[in-house]
Amino acid sequence: VDALAEREPDKTAMMHISRDKTERRLTFKDMKRASAQCANYFKSLGIKKGDRVMLVLKRHYQFWFAMLGLNKLGAIAIPATNQLQEHEFEYRFRSAGISAIICTADGDTYTYAQSAAEKCPGVEKLIMVGGKKEGWLDFDNEYKFYTRKFVRPENASAGDETALMFFTSGTTGYPKIAAHNYKSHFGRLSQLQAGDPVIFTDVNGVAYHYEVVLLETLPREATLEMITSGFDLSLYTCTSGGSNRVTVRCNAVK
Repeated sequence: VDALAEREPDKTAMMHISRDKTERRLTFKDMKRASAQCANYFKSLGIKKGDRVMLVLKRHYQFWFAMLGLNKLGAIAIPATNQLQEHEFEYRFRSAGISAIICTADGDTYTYAQSAAEKCPGVEKLIMVGGKKEGWLDFDNEYKFYTRKFVRPENASAGDETALMFFTSGTTGYPKIAAHNYKSHFGRLSQLQAGDPVIFTDVNGVAYHYEVVLLETLPREATLEMITSGFDLSLYTCTSGGSNRVTVRCNAVK
């Protein structure tokens, strides 16, 4: 994003319409500056490379400021739905070793997150977007006080280091953590072919080996087909427009 901001600073990076119909056009220069402010803000709070930070921000435009800011620091972002209940927050806080959460002020989500955090001493920072609540830092007002310049550190995260973590849906048990590094993502799934190896490495460094058996395209409503396929591992990503799912079926290599 910073490189794009240097080449085409005034090019539109994102168009956002808030629930109150407020329209925002954000350029790559805007994204560079706001994410730098966020990185400096988070750094001032003690968030550092390798820290795991949960983002519960619905469709707020601030999600992207925070996400890019965490990337610049080398902190690991963990996006999550705003539909989580207290016990689900607690499970995720403990299993992922989360040290901070950036949460929407909308609805009751923050109350569940705060109650769970009180049971998890490792969650040290509660940061709120879109409102002010007792016990929470005020993201919208506070990050703006920080400089728009961020100096990339020599040990900046890259390559095989973890950039993102997601929790699976937990259809067949407790939700599991799926981690993504900086150099690969699910957009390449459609390029896989039958017989290709797939290596899934969990957050503890344990590698699981699979082989691609089948590629298919499923409608987005085909939840049952996804979870009752009979394969050891199913990977999927959206097609352009999001109407279907490119699905890769794999079996474990014995």
